[in-house]
Amino acid sequence: MQPATIESLTDYRALRVSWQRHLDIEDVRLTLDEIAAMLDAASEPLNLLMDTRSYPNFPLMTMIQGMLNGPLRHPRMKCCLVVGASSQARILAKTLGDMTRRRREVFWFASDQLALAYLAGPDDSAGSISEGRAI
Repeated sequence: MQPATIESLTDYRALRVSWQRHLDIEDVRLTLDEIAAMLDAASEPLNLLMDTRSYPNFPLMTMIQGMLNGPLRHPRMKCCLVVGASSQARILAKTLGDMTRRRREVFWFASDQLALAYLAGPDDSAGSISEGRAI
């Protein structure tokens, strides 16, 4: 089983990474390397939607270091949206946001629907997205 599924969301100019439940250090590294390769191949900047709704058990420090040294430094990386209701998702988003405040935008969303609405842009029918801000 793959540690994560990476899919292109063309309509949103984004990559969605859906993490599996159980991950080790090497799983995280390999997936982040794959994301970097996809960013290398992109013709325009892309958003990264990190879907943690499966409550993945990943090594948090490895994820943070890997994101800071990999995708978040990539010139074709636009913004990072961490999706998940767990405290680990919020911690990941907050830590990445605090450490990249001037270089990248990192947002946390409890639901996929709100994250995709944010990527779609302003829409009067969407209402206020209070979660859609750097935390």
